[in-house]
Amino acid sequence: ILIRTGEGASTTDSAAKAKLDTLRARIAGGADFAALAGEASEDDGSKASGGDLGWFGRDDYGSEFGDQVAALADGAVSEPFRTQAGWHIVQRVGSRQAQA
Repeated sequence: ILIRTGEGASTTDSAAKAKLDTLRARIAGGADFAALAGEASEDDGSKASGGDLGWFGRDDYGSEFGDQVAALADGAVSEPFRTQAGWHIVQRVGSRQAQA
């Protein structure tokens, strides 16, 4: 789930983090991550699919993003974190090893 901040965005850093804190609390309380992503995410590329990014390499979305996902156990939801695009929370659904 992405809330955009920075140039051209209407949301401040503190408001974006607060929104994601609330969404994360709802998920912890049993709300469906995909449903909330569909409602709240500002990532046009994944919003319609409930925030699903599909399989991707660790640094495909930048090292900051990849480090956050790599630190999660399967099924876990991250704390809000900031990247160049804005503020995010992610749920790691699974992992697999790439073929060399």
